[in-house]
Amino acid sequence: MQGGLKLLLKTICFIYFFYLSFFLTVSQANGKISESLHYVLRKDTVCNIWIYFTDKGMVSGSSDPACSRALALRKAAGYISSDNMDLPLREDYIRSVETLGGKLRHAYKWENAASFSVSSRKIKAISRLPFIKSIEPVGVYRRKERKSGKYLEKKAADRDSIYGLSFGQLNMASITSAHEYLIKFKNKAAPGSGVLMAFFDSGFRLDHRCFNHVSDNNSIKATRDFIDNDNTVFDPDSVCSDTAHPYYTNDHHGTSTLSLVAGYDPGNFMGAAWGAQFVLARTEDTYSEGYMEREIHAEEDNWVAALVWAESLGVDIVSSSLGYRDGFEDSVIIWRDGKYDTIGDYSYSDLDGETAIVSRAASMAIRRGVLIVTAVGNEGSSESGTLCAPADAYGVIAVGSVDSDRHITWFSSTGPTYDGRIKPDLVTLGTNIAVAVTNRSAFSEYGRFGTGTSFSTPFISGICALIRQTHPVLEPSQVRSRLYRYCHLLPDQDTIDNKYGRGLPNAVLSCMQDDEIFVKIRDSSGIAIRHVLIENQSGDSLGITDHEGAGLIKEANLPVSIGLVFSGKRYTLSIDSTPAYREIIIDDDSGGVIVSLRNKQNQDVAGTVFMRFEGEQKYLEQNTDESGNIRIGHYKEITAEIFAKAPGYKTSDTISVLVCSRQCSEVIFLEEIPVSQFHLYPTVIKKDMSLKVKFLSKIGKSQSHIRLSVRSVDGALVWKENRFMEPAEPFEFEWDCRNAGRGKRIVPGVYFLIIECNGKVYRKKFLISG
Repeated sequence: MQGGLKLLLKTICFIYFFYLSFFLTVSQANGKISESLHYVLRKDTVCNIWIYFTDKGMVSGSSDPACSRALALRKAAGYISSDNMDLPLREDYIRSVETLGGKLRHAYKWENAASFSVSSRKIKAISRLPFIKSIEPVGVYRRKERKSGKYLEKKAADRDSIYGLSFGQLNMASITSAHEYLIKFKNKAAPGSGVLMAFFDSGFRLDHRCFNHVSDNNSIKATRDFIDNDNTVFDPDSVCSDTAHPYYTNDHHGTSTLSLVAGYDPGNFMGAAWGAQFVLARTEDTYSEGYMEREIHAEEDNWVAALVWAESLGVDIVSSSLGYRDGFEDSVIIWRDGKYDTIGDYSYSDLDGETAIVSRAASMAIRRGVLIVTAVGNEGSSESGTLCAPADAYGVIAVGSVDSDRHITWFSSTGPTYDGRIKPDLVTLGTNIAVAVTNRSAFSEYGRFGTGTSFSTPFISGICALIRQTHPVLEPSQVRSRLYRYCHLLPDQDTIDNKYGRGLPNAVLSCMQDDEIFVKIRDSSGIAIRHVLIENQSGDSLGITDHEGAGLIKEANLPVSIGLVFSGKRYTLSIDSTPAYREIIIDDDSGGVIVSLRNKQNQDVAGTVFMRFEGEQKYLEQNTDESGNIRIGHYKEITAEIFAKAPGYKTSDTISVLVCSRQCSEVIFLEEIPVSQFHLYPTVIKKDMSLKVKFLSKIGKSQSHIRLSVRSVDGALVWKENRFMEPAEPFEFEWDCRNAGRGKRIVPGVYFLIIECNGKVYRKKFLISG
């Protein structure tokens, strides 16, 4: 009995001292250690923690490392640094933590904090340092995505002009029209030029051909890997070629999202702002788990560190597809509802713009003049409040997703934020998006693999770049206002809501000046109509449409009726507000000349028609549609001289046509170029004469590189030169034998002139006499 009593007393004492030890551990931390870490203090594990310091002091020599561009953006945004927020952390504080076993991951100067990797048994000792304010866990986000989509064949139904496969996805938000406005009317070299953009993702592989112009123009201004702490943001070839490697396609997601802005492959694929400059940050890992699934692994301190770095470089825009909400790693422990949760998800109450560290960091960057565009999340649209951080941050542009029919996608996250603000802010296409494909060895170079708000986001960041390009003096808040102002509600909306936000943006209206009217005029078959006179109500001329049927005018007095005069007929266009963009269809019987190009077999030939109107000196040119048709019109009756060219065909004869109010048609028959024509004359020349050469070959739509050389009968090289040959144009030149011997005397004899073109070799013999 006594033995049992003793055992009971020992058990009670053990329990007492166990809990006493636990509460002493907590008390020794002096309240510095977050409750969500208490659970791991007695474990033997390595974890990542945030350490917040009490002060920065007045460290001699400390300065803000921001560049002049960043300082200018801060000044323009009205930001004034306070409490030394932009000064670096104290090195002696960091060294003291490292002495106790902490390994520095990232410094976060804006909140006087740093993240460390440390043994859980060392946390208590670190917390006793007098300059430690608090210690919290670093959140780790994991999410699984379903791989979907398909590769695209070289010929696809949705190709259009230079945009190729990307036309539809850009056109939904009027980005293609914004490009036309910028290049045609504002003389911008390339959309987005002058804007510095940052992309945060899992890596970026830049050897895809759509990024060739990025390399050629030195448009990548900085790169940084915040996971491996180096400057390489792409995987080595050994990873990219090994389908069994756990990091296989690790840099695919970032490459795809970047291509939606930076891509430039005319005729195949184009991005939203290919003229911008870029800084690239790798902030997350992608683990492959078989063919159909992948897991994104991202720690929030990497994202925060990347944001501080990008802001110091003076970026105008940050485009990020990362969102923090559900699926935190199970080593993160959070105290919630009176107990420890072993999975540290953010609850809905945390999404108030002030709780999540990524949201706080985003707000601080915005105060410093940075525009931040982020995905609202892929947590579903069937319930309210499924958004992710940092989409909840004040001033962040949160982007949702719609399908091609402009209905909300099932995965697109919803608002409101916990404090009641509407999210997302707006939506655009987020399904079956054509992107650059990196692992393309057996497939085409582009595929419709883009599904998710991750892929909606780059379109909006690209639009922001276009707005900054056309309105460079605007502050970030004014850029957002201009973006939101021209959004329009979608069919399922009656008002701004927490699924669609403000609806779909209109890039061209956001870029235009407030008093401008942009018109595009075509006939019912889609052919652009040039030389349409635009006049005001008094009959005064305001402008004439160009070869693509486009015209831009200014009008401050509203409402206004604008006259469109074409081939003797007048059409009226009413404008109630500006800026305004209108696409106008003019009736087929509106006059002019329909010119059709045909070959001798009466088949359609797509080509170019050249026209010169009466009284003009210069020929204008205009491409036909795919059926070889073009409409030539004028606001008055006039005579025009026209001829046509097409790849693989000889230039046509010039004919005269009357352009008037009565519609008529004209067929131009083109003669096909034979495989080659090679003429050399005279075939016998003296040493002081020139040899005339005329060469014509059936080549494609672009220039062909040709190699010219002269050799003696024994094969000795006498002369060589490289030239370019235009399609459908005869190549003509003269070879002066007096200046062709590279300083050597050319002796009489038999020689060969050799032309190498498109993999074929052509030879002609000639004689140099004494």
